[in-house]
Amino acid sequence: DEYVALLPPHFKLQGDRLTWEELVAQPLIMPPVDYVMMQQVYDHARSFGYSLKVAYEVGTDATIVGLVAQGLGATILPRLAAEPIPPVVQIYSLPVPLARVIGVAVLADALLSPAIYAFLELLKRKKL
Repeated sequence: DEYVALLPPHFKLQGDRLTWEELVAQPLIMPPVDYVMMQQVYDHARSFGYSLKVAYEVGTDATIVGLVAQGLGATILPRLAAEPIPPVVQIYSLPVPLARVIGVAVLADALLSPAIYAFLELLKRKKL
């Protein structure tokens, strides 16, 4: 699941790809800094010499995406966590791509519901 940068409607990309400079210049709206899935994002940026300065810490992904849509800043979230993404929000890959691994464990002899089978098929089709 790729981490993506979500930018507000008024953002103007300077080149053909988003740069770290453009991203860190935005007020960042992020999940709480101690949120486990975000630690690798902070470490990733730091490994390229950039520090993510958070303007707003918000606990729910949908609220973060809504604030970006309203033009209050940018964020970095896993694509699946950000869905559904409003059409006014601009989506970019990070300057150096980053992804999280999603794993699913199923008991071998467990009786699974049709919803579980549908979910597993979806994951296989999307190659997540």
